[in-house]
Amino acid sequence: MYKRLSGLLLPLLFTPGFVSAGANDNVFTPADGPVSGGAASKLHVVVAGAQNSRGKIVLALFDNEEDFTKKPYRELVIDAGDAGRGAMFEHLSDGDYAVVIFHDENANEMLDRNFLGVPEEGVAFSNNLKVKFSLPGFDDAKVAVRGDSAISIKLNYL
Repeated sequence: MYKRLSGLLLPLLFTPGFVSAGANDNVFTPADGPVSGGAASKLHVVVAGAQNSRGKIVLALFDNEEDFTKKPYRELVIDAGDAGRGAMFEHLSDGDYAVVIFHDENANEMLDRNFLGVPEEGVAFSNNLKVKFSLPGFDDAKVAVRGDSAISIKLNYL
C-alpha cells in the first residue's frame, strides 16, 4: 500500500504553524486534551542521523490509515540538538501508530523541497522505511504501542 510521490510527503509533512516546545516541555497535547479511557501508554521516539543541530525536529504521530501523512493525531517539536534524547508522546491508548519526522533545519516551519518536490531536509518514517519513488503506507510504518514503548528513527537526507 504505497501512495504515489506526487505532492511529496504531505503538503506535507505538516501544516505551517506547528507548536514549538522547550527542552523540558516537548509534549504537545491536542486542544481537546489527553485521550480518555485509561490512556496511560507512552511512545518515546529517539531521532538518529541528524546531520547537524540547527533548527527543529518535527515529529507527527498518526493513528489511522486515512489520516496518515495528512492530518497528524499529535505533533511534537524539539530542538535539533536534542534529537538524540528524543521526544515522548504521552497519554496514548494502546494501539498501532505511525511516526513521520522531518528536520526543519532553517526553522521555517515547513519541509523545504527542490523544484521536483524532493525534500531538501531530512525526513523519516517509523520502522525506518525508505522513501524512494512512493510514500510508505500506514500499515508499513505502524508500530504497536502497549504501555511504555520506545523506537528509534533515522533521518534520511535525499
